[in-house]
Amino acid sequence: MTAEQIFQLVSLGSFLLPIIITVTILALPRPRNSVIRCVCAVVLAWSASVFYTALAYNPAGIAFGHQQGQHFPEASYDNNTISVMLLAGWFIPAVTSVAFFLAHHFWLSRRSVDA
Repeated sequence: MTAEQIFQLVSLGSFLLPIIITVTILALPRPRNSVIRCVCAVVLAWSASVFYTALAYNPAGIAFGHQQGQHFPEASYDNNTISVMLLAGWFIPAVTSVAFFLAHHFWLSRRSVDA
């Protein structure tokens, strides 16, 4: 695989990882309290996103920049991308949680109407 293809896969993973982690945790039966489950899902997906950015996204972006012949691609993939994830990385898991609970509520309401 070329560095461009790897970077495209890693970029896709940076969006899918928090969604998958959030939905997986929200689908678990425990803890029973949905608010606690939601907070746990958001915090775990957020922290996984920060580590993914530092350990996968940044190195793939640097390799892709070198392949393109950029001068000093490390400047684009440094601690600034990690700080963005620290400040706004909670947003995708939070939106995913709201969408999950709305879909779950809709599913339960439709199931009770059909019964």
